[in-house]
Amino acid sequence: MAEIGWQGIRLTVPDDWEPGQFSGDFKAGHIRIDSVMTQRAVVRWLPADSTRDVYRRTKTRTDGVDEILRNYLKAISRAERKQRHTLKTESSTRLIPKRRLGKKAVRFYSWRCEEDGRQGHGLVWYCDSCERTVIAEVDGEKGENVEAMAADVLTTLGDHAEGGQNLWSVFGLSVRVPERFLLSNSTMMGGKVELRLEHGGEVISLQRWVANVALAGDDLETWAKHDILKPMRRSYSFRARREPVLDHEGIHVTGYKRGIQNHAAYILGRFIRRERPFFLDGRIWHCPNQNKLFTVHTLMKESNRSLVEDIIGSSQCGSESEGDTG
Repeated sequence: MAEIGWQGIRLTVPDDWEPGQFSGDFKAGHIRIDSVMTQRAVVRWLPADSTRDVYRRTKTRTDGVDEILRNYLKAISRAERKQRHTLKTESSTRLIPKRRLGKKAVRFYSWRCEEDGRQGHGLVWYCDSCERTVIAEVDGEKGENVEAMAADVLTTLGDHAEGGQNLWSVFGLSVRVPERFLLSNSTMMGGKVELRLEHGGEVISLQRWVANVALAGDDLETWAKHDILKPMRRSYSFRARREPVLDHEGIHVTGYKRGIQNHAAYILGRFIRRERPFFLDGRIWHCPNQNKLFTVHTLMKESNRSLVEDIIGSSQCGSESEGDTG
């Protein structure tokens, strides 16, 4: 099983399922999860300001969830009719015992396409902690036990941070990051995954490459000098030295942002014991058993320098005996 984490949403899925599409941000968006180019699951989260009126005019949160579910089933039925398909929907199925989900306002539903036998089983809930309304379902083909599969997958669903940490886990990059950091940019292409998260000027940069493709016969140090460290010199003054990371071959990078003001604050802080702002601390390492290269770089106030170690310690590097190649 593989864990997917994105914008506070967590879900454990079969190993051959992976994200196929992302949209939105922490307030509102969706994740589509595919297997062999076929949609297997989708999770949508709705912002509090778009559902507030629904919950205000209904007597209970559960009544509000019922209204949102009715509207959702109408919407997907209308979309299928445009394709000359008819959906049979139910909103009274008991997919998972509510006590296992820990949600007070939750409703389950199912749908089946009369023409081709496609089916979906899902849930809608309102979370008092994060005020998100979540719609999540697992889909399958005729003849599959989609109900059992959905129960297994959706039991693992979470919609907000645990212990103040959000899980970010996609395509072999998996770490936990303080929830105050929000995603500002992401790249997923050519065997590379990159996430940039920010808060109050502080930055966390996470990257993952397919090792045999990125290295192309080079060693870690040669690759890092050309592909990682050389571009960084445009923005940072730093030093890099060899240092194991999680018992793997690695490189430790420390420094500060370029600029006269940043340089003066960095030097002055060393003598007057004043906190140095935006201290660069990072690691680059090769995990051969997963066939991956990782980098974790943080730009933090000096008092938060330990965060880079916490992030690396939360990674799943080394947890698998066999690596992937994609």
